[in-house]
Amino acid sequence: MKDPAFLFYPSDFLIGTDDMTNEEIGCYIRLLCWQADRGALSDSKIKKICGELWDKSAELQSKFTKQTSGKHFNKRLQSEIEKRKNYCNSRRDNRLNKKHMSNIRKTYEKRMENEDVNVNVNKKENNNIINNIYNYWDSVSGKRQIKRTAKRTSHINARLNEYAESEIKQAIDYIVNSQWHIENGHVNLDIIIRSTEQVEKYLGKTEHNCKINTGDKYTKTELIKISEAERKKFEWCSFEINNKKYYKALKKI
Repeated sequence: MKDPAFLFYPSDFLIGTDDMTNEEIGCYIRLLCWQADRGALSDSKIKKICGELWDKSAELQSKFTKQTSGKHFNKRLQSEIEKRKNYCNSRRDNRLNKKHMSNIRKTYEKRMENEDVNVNVNKKENNNIINNIYNYWDSVSGKRQIKRTAKRTSHINARLNEYAESEIKQAIDYIVNSQWHIENGHVNLDIIIRSTEQVEKYLGKTEHNCKINTGDKYTKTELIKISEAERKKFEWCSFEINNKKYYKALKKI
């Protein structure tokens, strides 16, 4: 029987959607619900739910990964669905195979320990990497030395299960150099490490050091990944192909 629910973490969601409009958040919620109920999303389903907003919203697109089949899915949601499914299956198997409830209780407790991030074990294994990330933040943020709290270390541990050290540093680079984050007082390591979606979002925004040539065309998602200094060298025009908006470099200024 299909699981009728999935775990939802309000704090992670609020942080992960902080830069989104209410319209984008509404579409995002519906897309997550459809994925949980029907699996990966086709272009036609996304178009039906979001309309033209999908092509215009880099924030919304950054929440989903495109499969080789062409369908889209949210990594965090897929991970939560799989964890819940595996846990439920283990409960069922234990009840079928164990003769005594005391054994069930013991395996339940052990399973719960394994389901959560084991901070103490990961802390030993990743201690050097965690210190590297803390030290890197201290060196590039321009702030006083950040506190190595248990909660913060736990979040870094969790992110290291999903991303390489270099990728977390790449997300840090975006935050500390973002004019919007600087002006609004959001240069904060916790914003990055608190959830998978946050790291994914800032990796998606990281600028590419590529050169633009006259006549090149880009989607909005591709264009915002190119440095602002490089973009400002050109005059631009926009146009649509099959209801998808593109931006074309006309000439150097």
